[in-house]
Parts: sequence; C-alpha cells; structure tokens
Amino acid sequence: MVPNVTRGGASFKGAAAYYLHDKEAEANVRVAWTETVNLITTDPDKAMRVMAATAMA
Repeated sequence: MVPNVTRGGASFKGAAAYYLHDKEAEANVRVAWTETVNLITTDPDKAMRVMAATAMA
C-alpha cells in the first residue's frame, strides 16, 4: 500500500467535515458510527466545536 501524502490542514472544522461528511454520497454521513472520549457530548459536530474552542483557549 502506498500512502497518499498531502498538505496538512489548518482547522478542526475542515478535518471534521472531511472525516464525517462524504461529498459524493447521497447521505449526509461518511462513517457508520462515531465515538467521543472525555468530551461533554457524543454528537460529532458538537464535539468538533468543543475541540476547536479548547484549542483556541
């Protein structure tokens, strides 16, 4: 297997959008399930906001 090396991202929002939402699918989700650890929410979109706020603090 040869990995595809790309430039690094700059935001939690972009990373979350990439990991959670598939651009080409008709459904709004990319993965079957998600799990959060040590966060106050289990909603992946809210978890992204919590992580971004923590990083900015």
